[in-house]
Amino acid sequence: MTERLAKLCGICGNTGFDDGGDGYFYCTSCNSQADDMMDTGVDEADLMNPADGGIYSVTQSRARPRQDILGEPMSQCKDSQSQYLESLKTIDGCDIDGNMDNGFGTTEPMDIASLHDDFTSPDYYYSAIRKKYIMGVQIMIQLQCKALVERFNVSPLVIGLIGPIWLRYVAREGVMADDWADMVINESESQAEEIGQFKIRARSKGEPHNLLGKRLIPIWYKSLRNKIPLSCSLAISFLVCHVAREAILPTDIVKWALEGKLPYFAAFMEIEKQLGPSSRACPISASQMFRPTQAVLTQKLESFAASIARRIGLKLPPVNFYAIAFRYLKEMSLPVEKILRQACRVHGWSMPPELYLSDNELSLPSRVSVMSIVIVTIRIMYDINGGKWETMLSPNDQSMDKKNGVGDEEDNFDGFKLLQILEEKYSEHKDIPDFAQDLPSYLQYCKDVVFAGLNSSFEDREEENLIEELWDLYQTNKFTLGS
Repeated sequence: MTERLAKLCGICGNTGFDDGGDGYFYCTSCNSQADDMMDTGVDEADLMNPADGGIYSVTQSRARPRQDILGEPMSQCKDSQSQYLESLKTIDGCDIDGNMDNGFGTTEPMDIASLHDDFTSPDYYYSAIRKKYIMGVQIMIQLQCKALVERFNVSPLVIGLIGPIWLRYVAREGVMADDWADMVINESESQAEEIGQFKIRARSKGEPHNLLGKRLIPIWYKSLRNKIPLSCSLAISFLVCHVAREAILPTDIVKWALEGKLPYFAAFMEIEKQLGPSSRACPISASQMFRPTQAVLTQKLESFAASIARRIGLKLPPVNFYAIAFRYLKEMSLPVEKILRQACRVHGWSMPPELYLSDNELSLPSRVSVMSIVIVTIRIMYDINGGKWETMLSPNDQSMDKKNGVGDEEDNFDGFKLLQILEEKYSEHKDIPDFAQDLPSYLQYCKDVVFAGLNSSFEDREEENLIEELWDLYQTNKFTLGS
């Protein structure tokens, strides 16, 4: 039989350790290894009081060197970064598959209405609403991180990071406190100067109301959405990419969310599959509860991510300058190795504070600081100064070579070629979403994202037939219509 010890875990606070069979004991909640004891392999008959003839004392244990759960700073080397991320995977009950325990159990399909059967108790309602909302946002975050790994080649380590960050964020916002529901009620009642008589509508007669006669179900829901907005899912998805040192920018997260490549606007469909339909305890549909009403601004996303890190006490490293600068140079078709080596030197010399995420929406975005260092490096290396695209520079112009006695013909040609490349990239740059490239892509985008979850209003396929006829008409005359 597996031996269990009543010992407090220093990682998750759980009380209970099981014998792992390898000589060590492991927490029953987070699976972290006990660092101050190990199995001595002694028979139970010998584990008695030494005064009674026992050989060993139950108070004795073999000590092991303590290892820091966080490991070394991530910036030191790739191995220490991996150790740091591996250690976070076992914190707060989150494993590499993203099976997080949010205090309600895992996010398997379930019936939210099965919490209680006391329809007269407010606890029956607010517990179900809170549970559904917290689990729904958690599923949204998990879907986003899964898409980042599968579609955008992000390291799978981000899935192991969402647990600690998400759970600490929920705890920090106080929505899981015992008095949360009462505080929301008191706040809703304090908005009126005096309390008068009210008449409860027949359809909501069985629901709880505050002293002003307002339904508490939407009040609790709005409080949850204000405390933990749906946009926090995108912020946490970006934050875990930042911690994992990935070259993912806020612009990427916002762009992919708008295009539907990152589950956000239509994520409520998958959430409803996992949590089930609305119930009497939580009559709010998944479409209403988990469908965002507007997109997130890029700068606000970065500041939101920094705000979450600050609120949960997470010390963030600066952005991965090397990876982001490498990405920029590659996208601009510039000599990566030649420029990046010098850019890293400028970065190491300057280290501007803008390379750290800031919770101030008016601060300079970190990606702008990275690009600024790259531009300064290019100007220094190629001695480029002047106006737009350096119109004075040409292959036959030797004035730059003679300036201050530096430069030669080859450098001048390289500078001219570099500016030609930038001119071509500037002309080619068109920030057009994939769904706006053609009509079929746009119609598919509307079906999957804009009008997700909407079904035909006619059972006899009248609407479907009309759509097919219009589509055939477009396909037949699309070239004539485009001319």
